[in-house]
Amino acid sequence: MTASASAPGPQFTNAAEASRPEVLVRSVPAVVEHATDALVTSTRAALALPTDRAIVMSGHQADLWHCGILAKWFAMHPIASRASAHAAWIVVDHDTNDPTSIAYPSRGEQGPVRAAWKWGGEGAVGESLLPTRLRASRTLTNVPSAELFWSPTVHDAMERAHTALHASANATDLAEQLTRAGSQLLAPVTRATPSIVMARRIAATPVFRSLVRTMLKDPVACVEAYNAAAVSFPKAGIRSLECKADRVELPLWSIQRSRRPLFAADRDCSGQDLGPEDSLAPRALMLSAVLRLAVCDLFIHGMGGGEYDKVTDAWLSGWLTESSRGRTAADPELRSLLDQRLSRGAAVMAPSMVVSATVRLAFPEVVVPTPEEIDRTIWLAHAGRHRLLGEPDASLGAARKRALVAAVDAARRDSAGVLKPRRERRAALAAYRELHAALAASRAEHASALAELDRNAAAARAARGIASIVHDRTWSFALHSKEALEGLRNAVEAAL
Repeated sequence: MTASASAPGPQFTNAAEASRPEVLVRSVPAVVEHATDALVTSTRAALALPTDRAIVMSGHQADLWHCGILAKWFAMHPIASRASAHAAWIVVDHDTNDPTSIAYPSRGEQGPVRAAWKWGGEGAVGESLLPTRLRASRTLTNVPSAELFWSPTVHDAMERAHTALHASANATDLAEQLTRAGSQLLAPVTRATPSIVMARRIAATPVFRSLVRTMLKDPVACVEAYNAAAVSFPKAGIRSLECKADRVELPLWSIQRSRRPLFAADRDCSGQDLGPEDSLAPRALMLSAVLRLAVCDLFIHGMGGGEYDKVTDAWLSGWLTESSRGRTAADPELRSLLDQRLSRGAAVMAPSMVVSATVRLAFPEVVVPTPEEIDRTIWLAHAGRHRLLGEPDASLGAARKRALVAAVDAARRDSAGVLKPRRERRAALAAYRELHAALAASRAEHASALAELDRNAAAARAARGIASIVHDRTWSFALHSKEALEGLRNAVEAAL
């Protein structure tokens, strides 16, 4: 087999070097403009945020997140500093994520395996389905024994996480416990700690109440625009809301003893009585709309948020700026904000950008291919049996196979592309046999090279489990060393 037709074995990666950060930044705005509309000022005052400067914001659920999320935290300070702005982080405490378990790499017979420290214990039945703001803070179970961890470094990091979570165990709820613990763990590597805004406070803000009054006056107009936007961006994965004559699902949650969807019939559609402030919470697009309308002057998303915010833009535009029906229903405070911004040619909502990163834990002396290399190696073994090998140039073998396939097809169809009657397709059978004879001859001539590809593929399949551990980017930031987190912070700052 010639070098051009052969394929290398798995390209192995030194996993000890895998912790070097890879940073992604998209759509950095040239300037961050400070909005001073009346609705903006009253909303920020309600959240105890500064009203005399711009706000740069990001956020996530209450958890000890992975480093892709942490990149957003690190991005706020340099952007805010350059714009003389204030940084703020919103904790989405009405989400039902379960932060009471931290995955870690443990020792297995063949290499590292995934294990988890259930630091919050088992909890009551069904408790993991509640929003983190409705779950009580936890006393902690002990960290697993050091010998169970893949490395002493990761065990020591988990002990630090235990200390921070224990120090925050007197928090009013689980969301606050995670937020306080995360801030404590990040303090040594954070340039300036941002203001923390718990999402439970959003429902009391003027902009949220104004938006809800507007959607209750004409819920069908709101939801039709929402659904049209969701359909326009299928990659975002936003589900359309139910919209029937007697059942209109709103982009809101009802938060009481649990979290459930809210329907227009559940509230006074005159918009005069919205119910208790702590009984409502915005869904993802609604929260983004509230924040970008009046809470911040720039929002930093991760990869997922960058996709779904395309839907937010299209929804608000279709509902409140392009539709006279939506504008007519708009609450006076909201209509005033929209009119002022549109009259001066400004965007209705603050801009958003995307920041993310990949940081992997270091696994010294573990050598495995990346998942991409594994897939490539397995594909090469499969493809080798369906190629005509041995030509001086691999492209000649591919061209010869294409010509034989074309001959088979040409013998089966007439000039209009219509399949010929069976009796007229004998030439196709001859061409088909010629193609497979050529493939069989190629396999026989290059049997040893194909066997090598098969061995490479088998080794790659065997390495898939370990590779999923070594190349995982979703380990909690709490497991990474101070030096690795500083490296991520510096890489984010350099990318901005």
